Amino acid sequence: MIDAGRAWQFELVSGDLFDVHLPRGRYDLVIAGNICHLFDGAANRRLLSVLYDALAPGGALATADIVPEEGRSSRAAALYALGIHLRTGSGGVHQQRAYQGWLADAGFQPPELHQLVEDFPLMLIIARKPGA
Repeated sequence: MIDAGRAWQFELVSGDLFDVHLPRGRYDLVIAGNICHLFDGAANRRLLSVLYDALAPGGALATADIVPEEGRSSRAAALYALGIHLRTGSGGVHQQRAYQGWLADAGFQPPELHQLVEDFPLMLIIARKPGA
């Protein structure tokens, strides 16, 4: 691994997503990639609220996942959703409006949505905590 002299700027926090202690207001950036599809809406709402509390004012949450637009579907996304449901029992492919609702409920500003792959709903979602 290349050390760019920036290791002091990063902290890997391991543990159960719902039980790990995250200091309130400590982080400028939280990366939670490919996580929300593992859980249902209630669990995602709780998780995003925990991550919101861990962010400093003006901090950002970055998450990437398969996030189809309302009314749009693809065979690949449908097969992905089936696989998730079979593995988790409660997870699934959640649409943009679900993410927008969870983020708003947690207190985030409206998110930026960036499609990462053409003709496939892999999205990068960046949401900021108000402040600073």
